[in-house]
Amino acid sequence: MGRVEAAIFSARDPAPRETLARLVGQGSNLNELRGAPYDIVLVAGGGQFRTFSRFAGPIRVAAAGVLRDSGAPELTPTELLALTAIASCSP
Repeated sequence: MGRVEAAIFSARDPAPRETLARLVGQGSNLNELRGAPYDIVLVAGGGQFRTFSRFAGPIRVAAAGVLRDSGAPELTPTELLALTAIASCSP
C-alpha cells in the first residue's frame, strides 16, 4: 500500500481512485493504507517529503510523467511582464 501513498505525495493533482487501484490491484482496500513510503528531510531550512527509491516505478505510473518537479511553469506574457516589473524594482 505504500506505493499508493508515494504516488499521492508525488502527483501534481489528486490521483483518482481508479489510478490508485491499478497500483495495488482490484481486491485491495485503499482505505487500509499503512506505513510511510516517505521520509521527511530538512532542505534549505525547511522540511520536505522524499519518497523512497523503491517506489519510483509506481510514482511514474500514477503521475504519467507529470511530477511536481517537471520544470518551470508556463507563464503568460502578462505574467512575465509583471515579474519583470517586480524584479526591476527589487533591491
